[in-house]
Amino acid sequence: MDNPKVIEKKAKVGKGLFAKAPIKKGELIASFDGKILGWNAPWNRYQLSHAIQFEKRKWRLSKGFADKINHSCEPNCGVKNLFDIVAMRNIKRGEELTWNYEMTEDNETGWSMRCHCGAKSCRKVITGYRNMPLAVRKKYKGYISQWLLDEYR
Repeated sequence: MDNPKVIEKKAKVGKGLFAKAPIKKGELIASFDGKILGWNAPWNRYQLSHAIQFEKRKWRLSKGFADKINHSCEPNCGVKNLFDIVAMRNIKRGEELTWNYEMTEDNETGWSMRCHCGAKSCRKVITGYRNMPLAVRKKYKGYISQWLLDEYR
């Protein structure tokens, strides 16, 4: 379910999602609730960069706008229940909604992405949870996909 307090519009890079009203910490933003794709699925270019990983070799798409949320190295959203994107803190009207893709992504496939978020803590290249610094993992506690926490115990 997509949050009605959210609107898609032009962002710093491409399009993104923005709060059109204040959003409270813990509030659901959107869910990845679409088709599940396995390792050998016939992926298209869009799916490759817009699915959320939830097992070692499984990803899920969104029927709504969850896949429109941009990455940031200083996100205001995180992951709950494998597929839900929620506010990590109170979000003001007009603020862009972002999450760190490393909160769900493993790097087994060699996936990487150049980051242009502009945050002071920007790491320039995003790869996956296995390369996320320990200090960042601690900062995101409670908002990292459980499958990764179980995988990297």
